Formats: sequence, structure tokens, C-alpha cells
Amino acid sequence: MAKADKRDEVVRAALELIAEHGFHGAPMAMIAERAGVGAGTIYRYFENKDVLIAELYRDLEERSFPIILEGYAQEKPIRERFLHLGTALLRYFIVNPLDFRYLEQFHNSPYGVEHRRDKILGDKEGCDVFRDLF
Repeated sequence: MAKADKRDEVVRAALELIAEHGFHGAPMAMIAERAGVGAGTIYRYFENKDVLIAELYRDLEERSFPIILEGYAQEKPIRERFLHLGTALLRYFIVNPLDFRYLEQFHNSPYGVEHRRDKILGDKEGCDVFRDLF
């Protein structure tokens, strides 16, 4: 199996197992077994499980956003934009149920809390208002 294929298999296996069993129910050894690679192989691509989880989230964002935003028109009224995004998101998740289950796990975990906090409290001006809340 080529190097890129191994990484893709690890990511696919992690997505499946985390969607099925949650983060704690998907140890690295189980991910390696599902991917058909040695346990040590995962660590060539991902420093640890936290890095794998974060990169999988970024992969899903990069894959889903262009699909969800297809046909989105910034100049349309807010109601139409909201309906477009809601409908596109539902369609995406109907076609990609594992993505939905993974993202649900992610956003309802400490990983999701940290991700939202980083987005809100990033290096943007005006974020000082939120700092005390976290």
C-alpha cells in the first residue's frame, strides 16, 4: 500500500470507529487494525490521537464546506441564505452520515469546546469581551 493510501486508510478507519464508538471507544490499536496497518504506522502520520482527531476534523471541514457553500449567494436576503445553508447541511449529512456522527461526537466533546473557544478568542480584534467567559 502506498504511503498516501495508508494515511487515507487510517483517516477512514478513525472516522468509522469514532462515529461508531466515540473517541474513547476507538483506541489507536483498533484504528490501525481497521486500517490494515501496523500500530506504529499511525504514528508516522499523526503524532498522537489528539492530532489525528484534529486533522480528521480539518479534513471534514475542507471536504464539506465547498459542497455546503455551493450556490450560496452573499447578496441574497438573510432568510434565503439561512435556508440555503440549513438545507445544504442537511443534504450533506444525509449523504455522509459518518461525517455527521463524527462531527456530533467532536462538537459535544472537549475537542469541540476547545475548537469553538479558539475560533471565538482567536487573534481577532474585539475578542476581549469573550475571554472572561472562558
